[in-house]
Amino acid sequence: MQTVTFREVFDDILNMAGFEPATITNIDQKPYNILASFIEHRTREAIDLTRWREWMVCEQRTADANGLISYAQNGKNRIAWVEGVYANDPTAAQTSAVMPGPKPFIAVDDGVRVYQGESSTFWVLYKRAAPRFTTRYYQEAPNTYQVGDVVYWPNTANTQLAGNCYEARLQANGSDFFWDAQLLLRCWKPWLVNACFSDWLMFNGQRERAIQHRTDMAYPELNRAAAQNSNVQGTPAMARVVVVT
Repeated sequence: MQTVTFREVFDDILNMAGFEPATITNIDQKPYNILASFIEHRTREAIDLTRWREWMVCEQRTADANGLISYAQNGKNRIAWVEGVYANDPTAAQTSAVMPGPKPFIAVDDGVRVYQGESSTFWVLYKRAAPRFTTRYYQEAPNTYQVGDVVYWPNTANTQLAGNCYEARLQANGSDFFWDAQLLLRCWKPWLVNACFSDWLMFNGQRERAIQHRTDMAYPELNRAAAQNSNVQGTPAMARVVVVT
C-alpha cells in the first residue's frame, strides 16, 4: 500500500494557505488544529466514493461462539463493511480448479454473523474503516488514554512513527495499547490538499474562492484518482464511478 503521512498532507495545506510549516513548533493550536477535521472529513468523502483496491483487505478473523465477526477486534484494523467471508484464502494460489465460494453472512450492528454454529476462523474481505485525525500530541504517561483515543506523533516522540496519527486499540491483557496507524493513500493527496485548502478558504470567509477552487482544482483530482483506481484489470464494475460536482 502506497501511503503518505498525515503531516505531509497537513504541511502542503499550510503552504497553500500562506504559512511556513517549518516555523510552526506546535500544530495543536489555533488556527492550525482546524485542519485535522478538514482532512478527516475529506478522506471519508474519498473512501465513500468507490471501492479503492488498496483500501480493501483480506485477512483472517475469528468468529465467536455465536458466529459473530466483530467490526472492531483488539489489535486489528477496524472494519467499515464486509464484502465476503471465506473458509480459505480467496487470494491465494488455488490447487483446485474450483475457487473457494463465499460463506453466507448477514451484517448486524457490531459486525457480521456467519452461519457457523461454533467459534471458527475465516478469511474476511473487507473495506477498512475511515481513518481519524487530530493534532493532539502523544505524551508518554501511563493510563492517559482510552480505547478509541487518537493522537498525533511528533518528531520528538519517535522519529519512526512521526508524522502520522494513531488510534488506541486495547490488547488482550486489558491494559497495554496497540496503536493503529491512521493511513492515507498516496493517490488521495492531491485531492486532500486542494479540498482542504478550499475548506480553509471557506472557514476564513472566502466563500466564492473556496467554491471555485473546489470545483476547478479539488474534484478533478478526486475524479482522476478514482478513474485510475477503476482502470485496473480485475477491478469490479462497482468501482467505476464519476464524481458529480
